[in-house]
Amino acid sequence: MRHFLLLVSFSILSNFVAAQKDSIIKYYDINNKIINDNELVKNEARKIEILTKEDDSLWMVRIYRRNGKLIRYGHFKSKNKKVPVGEFISYNRKDSISGILYYNSKGLKHGKTKTWFSNRNRKSEGIYLENKKEGVWKHYHYDGSVAVKSVFKNDSLLMRTFYNEEGDIINYRGTDKFFKPKFKGGKNKFNRIVGKVLDKIDYNLDGTVHVNFTVDISGNIINVEVENKELPSSVINNLTAHFEGIKGWQPALHLNRKLPYDFSIPLKFRSLK
Repeated sequence: MRHFLLLVSFSILSNFVAAQKDSIIKYYDINNKIINDNELVKNEARKIEILTKEDDSLWMVRIYRRNGKLIRYGHFKSKNKKVPVGEFISYNRKDSISGILYYNSKGLKHGKTKTWFSNRNRKSEGIYLENKKEGVWKHYHYDGSVAVKSVFKNDSLLMRTFYNEEGDIINYRGTDKFFKPKFKGGKNKFNRIVGKVLDKIDYNLDGTVHVNFTVDISGNIINVEVENKELPSSVINNLTAHFEGIKGWQPALHLNRKLPYDFSIPLKFRSLK
């Protein structure tokens, strides 16, 4: 049953491709590099891309997660994917829409764009005019309250106002830079803690198990997902509990906001045989 879910998901998608004319299928690893080896596809593929030519000569791209759930879809003028056209929709791990973006016939961002958090509160919204930000843009705290109001003209920032979760105007002197979550003691310390977690797992397995999780706005690990359905539920529950018990994360930060952030890490198991 090794890789059963992955093979079933990819088999369904591959059968879908076989039923379509002018379709191209590609597999990508965790570093977003294309995988051509069939055995590596089974072990290392993190997502699948299906590119299909439609009747109106546009090419539709659909990108799926390892478990077969949709990540994003939209259209391009050709199979080289250099000129996006029309509506692009993205989905989060909970299968709800995380973003909508529009492109004009020249492949430039054009029109209103919106993003959402996984709790379905608004994350951001604004308008592009041929790739340039225009008018009022809003970014939101995780609870749905406004965090930032920015005014743009021809992609130039004219003014910006920051708010706390209570709606009060605050003096914020940070940058526009996005800061990923940080673990106290650094990445190596986190890896050592994960190694100790693996030492506590009493199960004979040889191979890679991918674990997805979210660092929430409080720095806690939530939404742990173990991508290996051949493991007994007791082992999956054990892994989940150990990951949820790891403390020491600082949340992601951007524009006066603490943000949830998704991770996916490979765990290397070695058989005891």
